[in-house]
Amino acid sequence: MKVLPFAIASLLAPSIYANDIENVTVTSSRPYYYDTLEKIFPQQTYPVDETALSGHVNDSLLRSPNISLNGQSGLLQIVSVRGFSRWRVQTLLDGVPIISDRRAGSSYGFLPPDFVSSVFVLPGAASTYLGSGAIGGATDMQISRPESQQWKLQWGSNQYNRGLTYADASENTDWKLIYRKANNGEDANGHTLNNQFTQSALFVRHLPESGPVDEVWSLYSFNRDVGKSSSDFPNDRITIYPNYSHWLGKARFSVVNHSGSFWWHQSSLETSTLRVDSRINDSKNQALGFGADIGNKHLLGRWKTNWQLRVAGRDGVKTDETERALNNELVYKLTTLDASEFTLNGLFDASTRLNTTALAWGTSVNWIQQKQHDLAISDTNISGFIGLSNPLGNKWLASIYWSSAYRVPSLTERFYNGETPRGTVIGDTSLDTELASNVQSTLSYTSTQLSGNIELFHQRISNYIARVEVSEDTLQYTNLNTATIRGLSFEVNWQSADERWMANLSGAWIKGRDQSDSPLQDIPPHKLRLDMSRTFSNLRIYTSLNYRAEKNNIGDSERELRSVTTIDAGGEWQTSHSTTVGLRLQNVTNQSYYTTADDQAPFALGRNIEVWLSLSL
Repeated sequence: MKVLPFAIASLLAPSIYANDIENVTVTSSRPYYYDTLEKIFPQQTYPVDETALSGHVNDSLLRSPNISLNGQSGLLQIVSVRGFSRWRVQTLLDGVPIISDRRAGSSYGFLPPDFVSSVFVLPGAASTYLGSGAIGGATDMQISRPESQQWKLQWGSNQYNRGLTYADASENTDWKLIYRKANNGEDANGHTLNNQFTQSALFVRHLPESGPVDEVWSLYSFNRDVGKSSSDFPNDRITIYPNYSHWLGKARFSVVNHSGSFWWHQSSLETSTLRVDSRINDSKNQALGFGADIGNKHLLGRWKTNWQLRVAGRDGVKTDETERALNNELVYKLTTLDASEFTLNGLFDASTRLNTTALAWGTSVNWIQQKQHDLAISDTNISGFIGLSNPLGNKWLASIYWSSAYRVPSLTERFYNGETPRGTVIGDTSLDTELASNVQSTLSYTSTQLSGNIELFHQRISNYIARVEVSEDTLQYTNLNTATIRGLSFEVNWQSADERWMANLSGAWIKGRDQSDSPLQDIPPHKLRLDMSRTFSNLRIYTSLNYRAEKNNIGDSERELRSVTTIDAGGEWQTSHSTTVGLRLQNVTNQSYYTTADDQAPFALGRNIEVWLSLSL
């Protein structure tokens, strides 16, 4: 299946909330399910400002107490949401699913931080709205719109990273172009990290003045010589991603009082792993994703309802592998994955208010078929949620929310059988679908200068899929009976009466166990974070204090972690109406610590100084 027909069709095709019966102005910065869920518990949206300079948009995600780094480091670094990671978290860009066949899961590494305006985080089981990949929640990035012609120059000390960004906008069209390059950096002990990359990206968006199309956009990102930073480098394994590309786009349309969207996503990833004194393994992953939805909103008595029909698929999901001896002699060449999948989904939700109590519920039915060669596996799942919230006086709000979710095994978990940087990985066509139920309660407070919330959550997963070591350098996917993840997260936000001082305190405590009470993999250590900023007439300074607790209860393929406290700081000075100068200090005290509990994770980047100059014309 080719991309071009989908790209052309998208030009002929906002969210299904375009005709909101509440007359709320909805932009692309709000996911379509935002309006229903915000009635029953607070939604988490984080603007991107001082973090936009850093090498990865994950820095913006980490402002949420529910988000932690996971796996190994580098440009393809992934995150976890409340201890869920890999294929259990839906990764979205303006609603477009970013699905990867990497065993580690999807990464936002292809997305330049300067392109992002805000980050939306939806923790907890969310299959009703987002399908199989959202058993643990979702993250959704939104692309910013420049107000005028802009240039931005960047430079960093540790990796000698440099970048040039250009953005412009007319009345109906805006676009961004960026080039970034970074060398290998160093940890706090002066050891080299394999985190180099070269990145080029182009984003274009158009808002037609009339016609059925409300918005259409496309993003192309091309990345070369991306290093995989791990503790194996450089003595045991050296892994490079020579080429890493994404082309995706979306169109929103309104036809006969119905609203919908169409999207596509084509991706390619090449991997080359040198096993020192042994062999060289190369692989190429490629896939085409596509989907469309249409729906409407209705008022049924006192109930505000929404329905949506969605189709989605992935075609040409293929992995080709070769192995060569150190003298470059070919050992083998084969295809380890050649599969596809197709999904149909229908959902319905409703919300109302009973005196002071807000109530919302929803349900969806999902059918999916996965195929490789002559083997086809079909699965049907139903998920749902119900929640209510009630004010406690003028400033307090209490809510409770229950949701169910499912996760169909990924194509890789079912069908893949080949070599990875971690060793041989074997799929299992008999894997059962993961099933989960999530309960969370929230207490929130809002006043003129102070706001905050605390959440308690408990999620139980049946048929939990784990990757276990069956022999040295050989891993296989298998179902566990049950697993439980529970914890607490909180946020407190304060600003002075004149809005010059701002502070945010957040933290999370998470615990995950399997049916034998053994620790689950990917559960992050407890953490606390304090962000503070002070604004003057044309100057803003800020600092971030991060505490990560020790981790002694470790899962498979993990190592123990000691506690660590790190400091980031910076400022930006608007020297004129059109010029801004910025400075950022990362890891100010040059702490030496592992980035995650993954047993192949490297030490974190050492002290880094970044500066930038922004010009608006």
